[in-house]
Amino acid sequence: MKLKVIFNRAHKEEAFRDDKAIIFFYADWCEYCNKIAPYISPIANEINDIKFYRTDIYDMNELLDKFEIRAIPAFISIKKGEKTREYVGCDIGKLLEFIQEVQEL
Repeated sequence: MKLKVIFNRAHKEEAFRDDKAIIFFYADWCEYCNKIAPYISPIANEINDIKFYRTDIYDMNELLDKFEIRAIPAFISIKKGEKTREYVGCDIGKLLEFIQEVQEL
């Protein structure tokens, strides 16, 4: 699946309709976000059963409140708009474990 960007309400609604999705919350100034960001698109391209989205914390700050995002980089899995899991950090191994857990849901 291709990595999609959420930057408006229509994109958010699309993500909320998915059975399995992961949203990557980031900011351009965030060193740790920039460290892990290059891995996200290749991972998204290889995994077909999860849709991947990314959103800048300043573009869709309403999602920060909805999903209680307190630190970045943050990855949340959602099913039909409801949070099912969360991973915060930039360790690629832990991110891959998180993705595997989401696949098994």
